[in-house]
Amino acid sequence: MTIIQDSEMFINTENAYGLRSIGDLRRVRWIFRLFQYQAIMQLLIRLTRFLIRVGFPIGWLIRPVVFKQFCGGESLHESLKVIRHLNAAGVKSIPDFSAEGNATDNAFHRVKEEVLQTIRLASKESSVIYAVFKPTGLASFDLWEKLSSGVVLLPDEANQKAKLEEYLEEIFTNASANDVPVLVDAEESWIQPAIDQYIRIFSEKYNRDKVLVYNTVQMYRTDRLDFIRRELERAVSRGYRLGYKIVRGAYHEKEQLRARDMDYPSPVFSRKEDTDEAYNAAITYCFEHNEWIALCAATHNEQSTLLLAKLMLEHREEIKLPVTFAQLFGMSDHLTFNLAAAGFTAAKYLPYGPVREVLPYLIRRAEENRSVTGETGRELRYIRMELTRRRVKEKSRNR
Repeated sequence: MTIIQDSEMFINTENAYGLRSIGDLRRVRWIFRLFQYQAIMQLLIRLTRFLIRVGFPIGWLIRPVVFKQFCGGESLHESLKVIRHLNAAGVKSIPDFSAEGNATDNAFHRVKEEVLQTIRLASKESSVIYAVFKPTGLASFDLWEKLSSGVVLLPDEANQKAKLEEYLEEIFTNASANDVPVLVDAEESWIQPAIDQYIRIFSEKYNRDKVLVYNTVQMYRTDRLDFIRRELERAVSRGYRLGYKIVRGAYHEKEQLRARDMDYPSPVFSRKEDTDEAYNAAITYCFEHNEWIALCAATHNEQSTLLLAKLMLEHREEIKLPVTFAQLFGMSDHLTFNLAAAGFTAAKYLPYGPVREVLPYLIRRAEENRSVTGETGRELRYIRMELTRRRVKEKSRNR
C-alpha cells in the first residue's frame, strides 16, 4: 500500500482508464453526457419500459452501448474476457447474475445454479473474489415478507420455504468446500428481518476459521449501526465472525413512500448528510473490530473511500480479516483502478445476463445516474482529463 495524503490520488486518469481505447472513452463520455439531460433520459427510460412490455426486440440497440458499459456479458463464460481484462490491472471481479423480473421456481433454480457456477469459477480464478446473490432471486418477495412478519405459512408457502433453505444450504456448503466468500445483497426493510436471520444462522455455522458469509447493510437506514453492534456482541459471545458489505442503500424513495402510506416512522434518513455520516461510522466501526468483522466497502464516494484507505494505512499491521473496496462496473474507475494501483484490494461488481433480462437493472443504473448529477459530472471530468492527456502525449510524440 502506498502513502495517501488526500483525494489527489484518485486524479491519476492514466491508471483509471489505462485499459480503455480512445474510442471507448468517447463512447463512455457520450453515455455520461446523456445522463445529464434529465428530460431526455426520462423519456428514454419510459420508451424502453414500453418496448419491453410490448415485446419489441431492443437488445441489438442496448448491447453495444449501455449494456457494454455496465455489464460483463450475457453469461458468466462470456464475462470471463472482462474479468481477465480487469485482472490485468490488478482489479478483482464480483460477477453478479442480474436477470430480474422472473419470480418462478425455474428462475429461482437458475439463480442458484449461477451462484454455484460463480463459486466454482472463483475457486479456480483468483481474479473472482466473491459470489453474490439477491435473496429475492431465490424466493419470491411475498415469501420473504411473510417470513419477516412471522405469519403462518400456507402449505405451498411452507414448501417454498423448504426449497429456499435447501438452496441456501447448497450455496453455503459449496462456498465452504471451495473457500469462496458469498455476499448476500440487502432488500427492502420490511423483508430484511428474515434475510438477517438466515445470514445469522449460516454465519454461525460457516464463519468460524474464516469469513464466508457476508450480509449487506444499507446505511440510509436509521437502525443499521446499532444492528451491526448487536450482531457483533452475539458473534463474539458465540465465537464466530461476521462479514459485512456496507452500502448506502437502493430503495430510499420506496421506503419513504411506504412509511407515509402505512403511517409508520420512516426507517431511512431524510437527509443525505445523515446517510453519509452513518456510512462512515459503519466502515470505521467494522474496521476497528477487524479481528471479528471482514469488510467490503461498496461505495462511489471519494471521502468514504479515502477515510477507509487512511485507516488501513495507519493500522496496516493490525489488519486480520479481509478489507475490500468495490464499485460498479462502468462507474468510478478513478477509484477502483487507483486503489488497485496503490496496493489495496479493489473490485468491480460485474453484472451479467441476457440483455433483455438485465434491462431492469440497466434502467435502475440510468435512473441512479440521472438523479446523481454530481457523480455524473465527476465521471465526465475525469474522462475529459484522460482524453486531454492522451492528446497532449500524442502531440509531444509527433514532434
